[in-house]
Amino acid sequence: MLEFEKTLDQKVERLYHYASLQLAEDSANPDYLGRMAQLQNLLTKVCEAFAFVAPEIQAIDDEKFAQFLNDALLVRGERS
Repeated sequence: MLEFEKTLDQKVERLYHYASLQLAEDSANPDYLGRMAQLQNLLTKVCEAFAFVAPEIQAIDDEKFAQFLNDALLVRGERS
């Protein structure tokens, strides 16, 4: 899930840069304004969807988290 979040974040970042550069080129263009608004709406939905992740990870007690870090399947994706 964390890898998916990272990949999604990279793609959204590229879209945001593209849209913001277009808007900077012509801030009166309604198409560019609309794209930027759509992207901001999408960013809000993505942030809402992932808002639970950090609190859930932080809620894991230290002993259990250490077990996760020692699990080869979770850390490196290797099957034992």
